[in-house]
Amino acid sequence: MSHNGIAAQCGARRGRSSGFARPQDQIFSRAEIRLFRQTASQARFSAMAEAYKLFIFQIVSGIKRAGRIDGLTKEDAVLISVLREFSVRFGLTAIVRDVPPVSTVFISKRPKDAKELLRLHGVLIRRSGSALGPRKYQQHRRYGELLGYPPCCVEHFASTPGCRSIWDYFVYMFGAHGDRPGIFSIEPRLNLMASIPLVFHLPCSLECEASLEAANLVLGLYFLYDEEITLRVLSLLRAPVIVFRNNFFVRMTGHLSGDILAYACPDVLDCDAAEGKRKGKGGGYIRETLEAIRRGDRLAFLDNGFRVLKGDTTLRVHLFGAWPYVVLVPSRRDPASAQRRRSRHQRDVRKNQCRPRSHL
Repeated sequence: MSHNGIAAQCGARRGRSSGFARPQDQIFSRAEIRLFRQTASQARFSAMAEAYKLFIFQIVSGIKRAGRIDGLTKEDAVLISVLREFSVRFGLTAIVRDVPPVSTVFISKRPKDAKELLRLHGVLIRRSGSALGPRKYQQHRRYGELLGYPPCCVEHFASTPGCRSIWDYFVYMFGAHGDRPGIFSIEPRLNLMASIPLVFHLPCSLECEASLEAANLVLGLYFLYDEEITLRVLSLLRAPVIVFRNNFFVRMTGHLSGDILAYACPDVLDCDAAEGKRKGKGGGYIRETLEAIRRGDRLAFLDNGFRVLKGDTTLRVHLFGAWPYVVLVPSRRDPASAQRRRSRHQRDVRKNQCRPRSHL
């Protein structure tokens, strides 16, 4: 997508509210963008991953009200220190929540917001398995508002408790709970599993217009920051992802042709481990699959699973029934299909039927 194309999209739908502030509505000049870029390139911060810098850039610019960075361990002590220093350079408040074995950093322009996020995060994590009463519903709403989720997604997040883990979210969206696996197309700009995503919330639908508008705003801001980095971000957004039950996932550079996914550079992550959660029984099965994927170069999808290949050698056969998964292939959706899905979602919202399915 060209720079002008991004700019045009950022100027579209001005009558809608995404919950994200527009850069032009903030006191955030090109000189300030230049200062941010110069600071980010200093030796002290040069080793910090670009994803962290861009995330903080959203908060500095005012596009996001606040944010959090999860899954930091004791090996990340230096990174946490650098994150805090980098945030302070731009007048942000950064609060660290240490709950071994992981730490979470909450960042906001407003100290009050960062402290409230810290408090709500602790409350909601402790009560994650409890019933959703009126008080907890309001706490979830407030949590989403502070993190800058679009209003429609805040409502979905608060009213749909079965959709808060990555796995349950995609099961809810795709109905991937049957006896057979599925390969699904997703909008690249809403690819939450990318190494540098544009949005950090679970959209209320796979074509949520407010979330897409927010993603376009972020892209426009990134182009002002560094066009070369933004083009790399766009490339990363198109990386296929396999999401496994219990919140393991693998993203990779690759291309799907028929039933064969040729890939390289697999990046294996464990969302639950990042939050300090332990796996249940059977973790050995999925870990053997993940190790095979690290060594392989192709996946051959079957009716009931997939084979991991390296050249002509089969390294592993993974059965869907043993450990379910969803394959996500970022690509532009067919407009007519997207409109049909939007219409169905809007009907569900009007009928107040946006509820978890029974299998959740």
